[in-house]
Amino acid sequence: MKPEPLNLKDLRERIRDLTILYSTAREEGDEEEHKRVVNEILLFFKQKIKSACEFYLRYWREPGLLVEEHPEYKKDVLKLKRDAIFEVDGLIEDVEQIEGPFAALYIEWLFRQAFKDRLEGDK
Repeated sequence: MKPEPLNLKDLRERIRDLTILYSTAREEGDEEEHKRVVNEILLFFKQKIKSACEFYLRYWREPGLLVEEHPEYKKDVLKLKRDAIFEVDGLIEDVEQIEGPFAALYIEWLFRQAFKDRLEGDK
């Protein structure tokens, strides 16, 4: 599984499907199936949370790698870089360096990306 940000939509869909299996197993008194579904739910949660953590840890000091592997974040990372610098001399394309004010902005932003759905609350 490739590290990716937490996506509650995926969680909801999978949990909905597993809940149907869970209910059916309980109604039919199938204890083995009931246990299997509970374990599958737990495993799914663990995998998704682990993936979000791995996403964060992979890129937390590597904005250049993030942009290389996820070009959809390039504009956001460049904006953070610009916001962290008071005097911009031309277009900033180098996102490899993570230091000073940019580091704090980038690390907080990346954490919010990794756990975005959870931080925005239930909608």
